[in-house]
Amino acid sequence: MKIRLLILLIIISINNIGKAQNNLTIYNMKSIPQSNQTNPAVIPDCKLYIGMPVLSSIYVGLSNSGFAYNDLVRRRSDDSLYIDMDNAISKMKSKNNYLSFDFSTELFSLGFKIKSNYLTFGENERVTANFNYPSDIVSFFWKGNKQFIGTTASFDGISVNASYYKEFYAGYAREINDKLTVGAKAKLLFGKLNLYTSKSSASIYTDPNDFAITGKTDIVYNTSLIKDDDNVSKFLISPGNNVGMAIDLGGTYKLNDKFTFGASIIDLGFINWKNNVCNYNLNTNYTFEGIEYNLLTNKTDVNQLVDTLGKIFKSTQTENSYKTMLPLKIFLSGTYTLMDKNIFGLLVRTEIVNSVIHPSITASYNRKLNKLFSFSGSYSIVNNSYLNLGGGFSLNLGANQLYLVTDNVLGVIIPQSEKTFNILFGMNLTFGRDNETKPKNVKSVELN
Repeated sequence: MKIRLLILLIIISINNIGKAQNNLTIYNMKSIPQSNQTNPAVIPDCKLYIGMPVLSSIYVGLSNSGFAYNDLVRRRSDDSLYIDMDNAISKMKSKNNYLSFDFSTELFSLGFKIKSNYLTFGENERVTANFNYPSDIVSFFWKGNKQFIGTTASFDGISVNASYYKEFYAGYAREINDKLTVGAKAKLLFGKLNLYTSKSSASIYTDPNDFAITGKTDIVYNTSLIKDDDNVSKFLISPGNNVGMAIDLGGTYKLNDKFTFGASIIDLGFINWKNNVCNYNLNTNYTFEGIEYNLLTNKTDVNQLVDTLGKIFKSTQTENSYKTMLPLKIFLSGTYTLMDKNIFGLLVRTEIVNSVIHPSITASYNRKLNKLFSFSGSYSIVNNSYLNLGGGFSLNLGANQLYLVTDNVLGVIIPQSEKTFNILFGMNLTFGRDNETKPKNVKSVELN
């Protein structure tokens, strides 16, 4: 029972961290230069922007596709709380449930326009963590193996891909003509920390006659971590040997004054992990028939239990370099402009993590009231959830721009009832917006 409670507490903790489908609402908010991160062909509506160091873009995203906190912790009629694991399990898919955490901050960013070209440069610190799990593994640890007598409980697909890395980028967008704009962004990556499951096959079979449990595993997981004697400050600052590359590609096509279409591929790339690498191969096929219980002492042979667990979970270890792919994002969009100020958009976003596809769809409305204020509202279907109302705004006070965007307002207000929470906010210096007067001592970078 103690083991079950421990596992339950872990599940609750992870659930509150919970894969977030991020960057949905901001996609059509051209007033915010960071919208270029969702499509490198998007040209911001300012001729020059400078991101405030560290504060130009801060993103936090948490999600659980399986269930929300309130699906697990429920309230009785007398207002007392209780755990309803059966209800939480019923909300899960049999396969491909996932938990995720994303964090990024922009240490430096710069963008400027030269004639029909727009150049961007910057550095990001990024943390991504994705955990895939089948419902069988939660059901097995909560209800025990009785439900699987004579059948096999499959834990295939349980995996984790968590990374912390630095990203340096240079982007280029060009207006080919008054209809077509294309863009690309090259990224140089330096990996700092990683935990990655490259192979995952596991199952448990309970014999209906003697109730012996046969467990089979073929799991390979890899780590690239900091050593105990490493200087933490030096480790975080130095680039290291875990080098990778990625590219963003995109384009927009203006069919007429009303309709515009866009497409982009984001984070098509990889990181090679070489620093402090360990590979663990857990390959077992073991039948557990129980352990002896001494009736005289009313005790279990602890040494026998330790030896048994050692045999079951014995793994081989190597130190070979390995490669991980970045979570790939694909955006397809269309917008309809009404009376030059009202923009209605439809966005289909697909993210591929650990070979698993996570789709979402977003409808949005964008309006630029004046040179000072723009806002957006959105509705998204994501994480098996159909109530994700998002919104965002940008406020321009002279050259200073403040902005805030979320894909689920309820996730910010009442996170315990939602599967998705994310928020993006930051500060920029923007110049040459519309026909506003250029500030003193700032020369135009637009060449005639």
